[in-house]
Amino acid sequence: MFGTANQVEWAKSIREQKAAEMPDFGEGNPAAKAKDFILAIEDSKFWIDHRNLGGMVILRQIISKDGLRFKGFDMRATAHMDQTTGEITFSNMDPWAK
Repeated sequence: MFGTANQVEWAKSIREQKAAEMPDFGEGNPAAKAKDFILAIEDSKFWIDHRNLGGMVILRQIISKDGLRFKGFDMRATAHMDQTTGEITFSNMDPWAK
C-alpha cells in the first residue's frame, strides 16, 4: 500500500473493516472477483476517503452499468443487483475488455 506510514496503517485498518462488511460470495461466484479487485486497491487515499461508507455501499458505488470504474482503473463487467436482497452478481468479468 502506498501513502505515508500513518496513512498506510490507517488505510489497512479501514480496508480490513470494509472487507469484513462484504459478504463471502463463494468461490467461483463472479462477484467474488469484483470484491477481490476492490480489496486489492493499494491507494491509502481511496480507503481513507471511503472510510465512512459501508463495505456494500463501496461495492455499489464503484459498480456501474458499464463496469467497475474508479481512480483510473477500468474493469468491464455486467453487474446485476437484486433490488430485494441487494445481492450483486457479475458476468463478463474481463479486466482487459474495452
